[in-house]
Order: sequence, then structure tokens, then C-alpha cells
Amino acid sequence: MGNGCTTRTASVPIVKALTANLGRGSIYAQLSLKPFCSAKQAVAATEALMTVIDGGVAPDTIDKVTVRVPPPYARMIATRPEAGARSSTIVSAAYQLGLAAFKRERLYDIERASAMQETAVLALAGKVEVVPDESLLPDFPAHFPAEIEVSAQGTTVRKRVTAAYGDPSRPLDDAALKDKANRIFHTGRRYAGGIGPDRARACRAQGPRVLQGGREGFREHACGGRDAVRPIGKETMVKKVKRTAASRKGEASAEYKAVIDDLVMGNRILYDQGVVDGYGHVSGRDPRNPERFLMSRARAPGLVEPSDIMEFGMDGEPIRDDGRPIYSERFIHSEIYLARPDVNGVVHSHSPTVVPFTVTNVPLKPIRASFFYPEVPLFDTRDTAGWTNLLISSRELGRALAEKLGKNSVVLLRGHGNAVVGANVRMAVYRAVYTEANAKLLLQAKMLGGPINYLAPEEAAIMESSQMTHRPGHGTDRIWELLKSEAIARTGRPKR
Repeated sequence: MGNGCTTRTASVPIVKALTANLGRGSIYAQLSLKPFCSAKQAVAATEALMTVIDGGVAPDTIDKVTVRVPPPYARMIATRPEAGARSSTIVSAAYQLGLAAFKRERLYDIERASAMQETAVLALAGKVEVVPDESLLPDFPAHFPAEIEVSAQGTTVRKRVTAAYGDPSRPLDDAALKDKANRIFHTGRRYAGGIGPDRARACRAQGPRVLQGGREGFREHACGGRDAVRPIGKETMVKKVKRTAASRKGEASAEYKAVIDDLVMGNRILYDQGVVDGYGHVSGRDPRNPERFLMSRARAPGLVEPSDIMEFGMDGEPIRDDGRPIYSERFIHSEIYLARPDVNGVVHSHSPTVVPFTVTNVPLKPIRASFFYPEVPLFDTRDTAGWTNLLISSRELGRALAEKLGKNSVVLLRGHGNAVVGANVRMAVYRAVYTEANAKLLLQAKMLGGPINYLAPEEAAIMESSQMTHRPGHGTDRIWELLKSEAIARTGRPKR
């Protein structure tokens, strides 16, 4: 790729050693085989547009691009790129297509630091519409298909890709794997970004250098000098790669364990605080795989233990069905995660003081709950499914609920309860607790009579900004420590 201090030609001998025995037993079996940096659900659409452009359609003549994909992930890749939100540029099909049209080399850029400065890319992204298409469902989930319709100067070109390059049925060839190895194993801008362009050019002139160690090694030894690193052989490199893979696996395991611990305590905290009783549930996105989430088997929240936590797919079904009972309203969680890549924690409760606000014309407004802005919408199952038992027990209802939630943090369910989301499990639990607390304060204020001076949007924005800046011992950290200790004192310490 020519990034950082190495060139494609220089890296081939070492990469050749690593790719000599490609296949199930190779190191690459442990790595993502997507051809570029993208949500895999957007790869097929990106490939389709590149094919159309390579077939003669000039990017600057494109008036509109319609992307049709299976409904389960349509809303997810319909995300628009946002300033300061790197993940949005990776998930967004519109942004990926913009890069494919004008900056293909940037498809491989993991940093996306200048994402919002690419005028042509953003202009084309604004012309992209993602549409759910049930006719593509037969190919899903074995594949992540897409069909695009490109309108340019009065003509329309259609292209369908069922199995994108990198799909198990179209695996990357040796050349593509070697190219990927260049990006993974050699100095890139992300690791040598601090050396400056002049030194980088000088470094390239010195010839290939292979780096020892991990990320710190990239920064420390990228450009020779007295700290230059000697070339290393195949066996040493393979050992280092395996150690790196093992280290990353250990990091993922630690994150996974932390999410499970938070789920267990989150359930017990919500029970102890009276937000849930025998019903209600908490989930967290799986840190090992963002297209899965973790949630307890169907059990009273105050009794949840680590062994109760199960893994679910974005269809709301367990990854391994071992016969244990599961929550019927799991689709609240699956559909919110599909629609909101920024959400990593979801709570559903029948919060007792909140429920009255779901059946009256009194809006739930913020007194202390700064996360109530922009609004707290109300979802009514009758609008989607007519007469029901009020439970969100199907994907259809889950999708409708997620749509009603929109970009908000709380959504009310008529005569039922609410769903609260957060950037992680602790934030979602914190917000669920304070949604109930705010409802109590508002009810008391209403009883006093007279006008109520609600929390202003400007004040809420300042408070939320402070919450989003993590400072140990402040914000959710402080309240979590207190609520956890109280829950343990009353419900006992969960078994390991």
C-alpha cells in the first residue's frame, strides 16, 4: 500500500514466508478477510459500485445510487458519516460508496481521520439511499448480498453482488492476502504517524525494515538509526504474530468478562433500585463480535449469575440453543443494536413510576435526566400490529420500536414500560435508574402545582458532554460503585 516506512515490493519476501501455507491452518484463519476496512454488510454494495464505475460510468456524473439489501441490516448500513465518529464512516454504506467512487485507496484507511474533509466523497454519499429488500433474504445470512441501481445522466445501471470478495465462497487469493499482510504486519500511518513525511521518505530509502514487538515497537523503531531493527526470519516473525494474536485474544477475553460482570450486576442493581421486579432485562453488545449481543437466559433479574449469560445474533435468536428458556422480548435488543451501531447497552423495564407517563398525555420531560433530549418518544404496538398483548415479541415490532427510538436514549412503550440505551452496559443501567428517578421528581413537581422549570436543552448538552468525558471516580463510575455495593449487600455476591 506504500504506507508509512515500507513499500509493497520491499515487504514481499517476508510476507511470502507467512503466506506460504495459506488455508485453514494458516495465521490468516485468525484474521478478518474483508478486502478493505468496512462493515461486511456494505462490502457487496461497494464492490458493485466499483464494477459499475469500471464499466464506464464516470463518478462525477452519478445522480443517485439506490442500495438494496436484506432488511435485517438495512438500517445499520444506512448510517450517515458523522464528524468525530470514526465507526460511522466504516458502517456507512454511503461513505464506503463515496470512497469507492473517488478515493479507493482510502477504503484501506483504518483511521479515517480526514473523513469529513473529502468533499467529493461526501457529496456522493449524500446521493446514496439504502433500501430494505425482502427479495434478497434467500441469500442471507449465508451471504450479505446487495443490489445497486446507479442513475447517471438519464441512464440507469444495475449490479447485484450476492457473495462479495472475501466471502467464504469467494475467498481472498494469495495476492490479496499478501496485500492484506502488508497492511497488517508492516508500518502504517496509524503506528508511524508521528515520524513526519521527511523522515518517512528517508526511511523508505534505507530499504525494508521489519519491526519487533507490538504497537509501541512500530513507533519506537520505525525509521532506523541507532534503534533500527534487524530483519528477522520466518520462524521469529510467525512467533511474534502468534503472540500478538494471543495477546489480542486475551484483551478480547478480558473485555468479554467485563461485559458479563456488568450484565450480572446491572440486573441486580436494577432489581435493588426497584426499576425491575421479576421481569425486565439488560443486554450488552459482544465486544468480540459487534454483530452479536449478550443477555441472560429468561430469569428474574435479581437472581442473574454469570452462567446465565447467553450469546444472541442480530436475528434475536441464540447462537447456541441449549434448551434454556429465553426472553420473548429479546427483539427489543436485537433490533436496536441493528439500527444503532453507537449503542452497546440496552435495558428494558416496567419502571413503575414511568408507566403512568405511557398512558396519559403528560410528557416525560427532564428535571435531572439530561439524556431525555432530543425527546422521549412513545411507541404504541397498535400502530404496527393492531391488538396485541403489548409484548415486543417479534422482529417486526422490534424494528418498529427501534425506529421510534431513533437517535434518542429513551423510548416509552404504551401501558408497558420503556427501553433505555447507552454507549455501554453501565451507561444504560445508569440511565434506566435515573429515568425512574426523574419520573418520580416530575410526579412530585406536578403535585405541587404551577409551572415547572424544566432542564433546558443547553444545560442538558453541557451535562451530557461531561458524562461522555470519562474521568475515573466521576459520572457513572461513582454511581455504579455505590449501586453495586448496595445491590451486593441486599442480593448477595453473584456466584462465579
